Amino acid sequence: MIPNKPINKWGIIPKVFTEEQLLGYKNVFIKCKSEPDDKFSEAQHGIDINSFAYSWFMSKIWPIILEQFENKDIKLVYGMYASFKYPFKIHDDGNKTIPRHDSGNNYVSCLIPISVDNGKSSFGNAHTIIMNEEHNHNAKEDYKRYLSHCEPDQVEQYTIDGICTWSLGDVIWWDSHKPHSSSNFTVNHASKECIVIHTYV
Repeated sequence: MIPNKPINKWGIIPKVFTEEQLLGYKNVFIKCKSEPDDKFSEAQHGIDINSFAYSWFMSKIWPIILEQFENKDIKLVYGMYASFKYPFKIHDDGNKTIPRHDSGNNYVSCLIPISVDNGKSSFGNAHTIIMNEEHNHNAKEDYKRYLSHCEPDQVEQYTIDGICTWSLGDVIWWDSHKPHSSSNFTVNHASKECIVIHTYV
């Protein structure tokens, strides 16, 4: 259960979704507007309050997500299906645009793994790395093992708080203001795909 006050917290809720559910969700997402191309993704399709699939999302996915939260007053910023070909560097999600100029603050981000290498590989070498912003005395080892896609001086500014190994259907969650990063999955894999959900209160 995601706590009512998730400040600086993170966690993994195992096996919330089945493969059948996620592949069905993917098929709806990819019918939605494609997001602008960037260097990280092969495909990226989002759903927000302005999307034709918003009602579908709120009836099919949102109730399952809401069950994982103590706070039942959370709202959706947007949900997104993405297939990534390059890993994200250290960042946070604390400045996502709140829909329709509503008042509120970014709250919790959720990531749901779907596959690695389009289902042709196991998940063992794909991770989401949760960070703390503080000097890292183990920076060289962390850079070598997980964060070789980041600049070494950036790795020196963040310690690893948690290593979330991807597993089909889990919900990996973190305080939206908490720094995090992909591991450098391109060492072993060509791509990975997931659903990401950003919330606010």
